[in-house]
Amino acid sequence: MERMNNFDPSRYKEITTIVMNRNKNRDGYHYDIYHKRKNNPPIWVLLELMSFGELIRFLEFYYDSNKFNKKKFDLAYDLLKYTKNFRDASAHSRPLILNLTNFNNLAPSQKVTQFASKAKIKKADRKKYLSNKKLHDFVCILIIHDHYIKAPQMKVDRKTELQHLKKRCLKRFEYYHNQTELKNIYKVFSKVVDKYNS
Repeated sequence: MERMNNFDPSRYKEITTIVMNRNKNRDGYHYDIYHKRKNNPPIWVLLELMSFGELIRFLEFYYDSNKFNKKKFDLAYDLLKYTKNFRDASAHSRPLILNLTNFNNLAPSQKVTQFASKAKIKKADRKKYLSNKKLHDFVCILIIHDHYIKAPQMKVDRKTELQHLKKRCLKRFEYYHNQTELKNIYKVFSKVVDKYNS
């Protein structure tokens, strides 16, 4: 690989150093892990301490550079990056329904449209409504969770929570009864939720 002209090796920091140094404060939650493992951290420690963005980049690096068990990570490689914005918005209490009727934000991923097709969402609706980033990214979360979580009870619990959310969306329905796009989005949302762990 040709080195970039503006790359200065003396300024390079290994991800191991960056992740571990972030946790060396004695008052921090992870100081015990840092103290015990700082000199030669195993991969599980790094995965535990990485930010979500670092985890996604690590997964992409692993996938691009490794042939071993690559197929296991196909879905995560394709879809995990889409879940980050949704997760960040949730973590920082940003309104997820804002701009929900803005379409053509992105071309829906093939795996998302396939999932929506199995959820009995019409082709025209898949093309339109899944071009909204938030709805698209929500479906990515459902797909990844459904695929990688193996504990049946955990899936049942998530499905129950999602069904409660569906009901919650209908609260004060009279406020939105003449909002056609919101009602259509709810129908799409409802079908993908029903398809999860079906």
